[in-house]
Amino acid sequence: MPTLKKQITKMLKPLRAYKTLVLTVCSFSFAVALSIPYVIGLLLDRIEMSAQYLLGFIVLIGAAIIVDFFLNWVQNTMWFTLSFRASNIVRKEVQKNILYKSPAFHKTYPVGDLTNKIINDAASYADNMVIMMPILFLNLLRIIIVCTFLALMNVVMAAICIGLYVVYLLMYMRLNKQLRKNSKKQAETFSRMQERANESLNNIDMIQVSLVQKYFSKRFATASDSHENNQRRLQFWKSLGMSSTEAMLNIIPVCAVIMGVVLFQANIITIGQIVAFYVLLPQLGEPFRNLADFNMSYQGAKGLEERLAGVMLAAEELEQGKVETNEIQTVAFENLKLNCYLEESNTRMF
Repeated sequence: MPTLKKQITKMLKPLRAYKTLVLTVCSFSFAVALSIPYVIGLLLDRIEMSAQYLLGFIVLIGAAIIVDFFLNWVQNTMWFTLSFRASNIVRKEVQKNILYKSPAFHKTYPVGDLTNKIINDAASYADNMVIMMPILFLNLLRIIIVCTFLALMNVVMAAICIGLYVVYLLMYMRLNKQLRKNSKKQAETFSRMQERANESLNNIDMIQVSLVQKYFSKRFATASDSHENNQRRLQFWKSLGMSSTEAMLNIIPVCAVIMGVVLFQANIITIGQIVAFYVLLPQLGEPFRNLADFNMSYQGAKGLEERLAGVMLAAEELEQGKVETNEIQTVAFENLKLNCYLEESNTRMF
């Protein structure tokens, strides 16, 4: 039987051509955007050149900025389109798959949990599946492009700055276990809370007649409190990762300037190169931030995969345990009780 990942990949196969187009546009956008700081550094180091030469640099930089704006607009629109289309495809497939499940399966999974799997889990998992590897590829490509420009300017300073980012990434990887654990728990508590809400609303007549509103209210409150606790716990670890990222993105460019001053005094680097490093390093920090987000998305996807695996089995698995009959011979009722309640001369039977 194919794994859930293979099944989802097969569902999303029609989007491959569009995904390739998105990657092409994004790659070209990165190359244009990252060339701007490099050209500015060259301009500063050649500021004594003729006015005509300087004007050529300015026109080149202006054209790159305009192209970068257009490409950013296009790629953002394309990313969202890709995500929406993938979510819609998988959501419909999960719902169709659930419809063919046996009655025993539907007794095992509450309606609220299945609804959450169709509407939320399926869409989130599809979104992760369709953009996860392209995001990884593009961020690695962006790192390569930035490192190439840094090395072209100054190899020594480039090696030091890249080393700082590698240290940060290794530190952030230690959060993997907590992020995965709490992402999974949050999805579970959300489903339980939704299940409790559906349970009380679907049986409102029985609840009101039996005067058990307090009991069902407490059940929902307990589920809601549990979900809140898991939300806060997950947010704690997410915030720690985001704060670490922001701190490193602020510290490393400052360190680069300080190191640049030292290297400038030793005639190893120029002023234009220092400025270019200061502008380019946040561009190197952005893919590292995205890699951190990639890690969080991956951990979340693993939890969603475990939740969806039970409802995305192969067709032969769906038929296991299913009893087929050609004809109903008899219908028998056992231990049947009929309760009657008289209310204002009207008889209600259930």
